[in-house]
Amino acid sequence: MKRISGIKDIFGTKSSQTWPDVRWIETNAALPKLSSKSKIDVNEKDELAFLQYTSGSTSEPKGVMLTHGNLSHNITTIVKSLKADTKTVVVSWLPQYHDMGLIGSYLSLIYCGGSGVYMSPISFIRNPPMWIESVSSYKGTHLQAPNFAYILSARKFKALAEKKGNIEGFSLSSIKHMFNAAEPVTAGNIYIYYCHKYI
Repeated sequence: MKRISGIKDIFGTKSSQTWPDVRWIETNAALPKLSSKSKIDVNEKDELAFLQYTSGSTSEPKGVMLTHGNLSHNITTIVKSLKADTKTVVVSWLPQYHDMGLIGSYLSLIYCGGSGVYMSPISFIRNPPMWIESVSSYKGTHLQAPNFAYILSARKFKALAEKKGNIEGFSLSSIKHMFNAAEPVTAGNIYIYYCHKYI
């Protein structure tokens, strides 16, 4: 881990790197060949699944070793706590290479067999109302985001509604769970969404 964390010191942050030859595996072609009785090799629970770095928002990023057991427990807890199932529809803009986006909105969804509507973080920042509009269009049931995203999207949606006039057919009634984490959570933001003060 020390070797990996020292890469920045060796190469700097603006170093241009080339990717090695990567073998691409098209999983969609393999899925129809699997039967419900197909066996999948399960790694030992204490084996390393992946190394995830902390965000670095309060200090230097630190590598955290997550085992298959850690990952399995986390995903199972999320799915049970949020009552996620095949009818779950996640609408997310979170990066899929970090904790909340990877485990919370992507891997957990695969585990429960639901559906996902995904957009890039850059698309969300450029057009926050798109997240809310997607929830309405695709009947999103589960949302995950940091605190700032809820207030930003509500504020921008209000401005859009005032500019365009009343937006017909818009509804957030499909939402079952809104997960707010990764930074301090303010009661005001929750109140704004709960009461639809902006949206």
